[in-house]
Amino acid sequence: KAAIDNAAVKYLKNVNGQALIAAFITHECRSWSQSDCKGADGEIGLMQIMPVEVAAAGKVCQQAGIVSSNEDLKNAEKNIACGAYYIQRNLDGCKKAGQSEEEWIKGAIISYNYPGSNCNPANNPAGYPVDSIYSDYKNWQSCIKFADINYPWPTQDRKITSCYSL
Repeated sequence: KAAIDNAAVKYLKNVNGQALIAAFITHECRSWSQSDCKGADGEIGLMQIMPVEVAAAGKVCQQAGIVSSNEDLKNAEKNIACGAYYIQRNLDGCKKAGQSEEEWIKGAIISYNYPGSNCNPANNPAGYPVDSIYSDYKNWQSCIKFADINYPWPTQDRKITSCYSL
């Protein structure tokens, strides 16, 4: 919880950062306690960050001084900070005049997984669950405060079943 709170306050502006981070963790790692989880394509940690050698989130976070190596990405606090920083970069890059909040955030969500999407959720060759992550983001916001949220993973339908302490 502290790592999510800290990253949300430090990096995520103009959105409910805690809710957005929580939505990503539930879809990326699917575990609140397995901070060293590995993805099928080499992604690391709760936010499933690509390694620093790859020109994606890990590399961006290394250049920003958030992490110095792939080992740092196994640290939950640094992994969440990197994910939050990368989400904010995508939010900044996807904001367009006249678009709805939903279009803006969904553009950032697809860009998190597929930087070549040009912030367009329709440009989603791997079928990344943009709508599901956005829905979880909105559901997380329905909890009064983050301290009252618990996502009892795994649930088959990935629904937030209750809001109670982590």
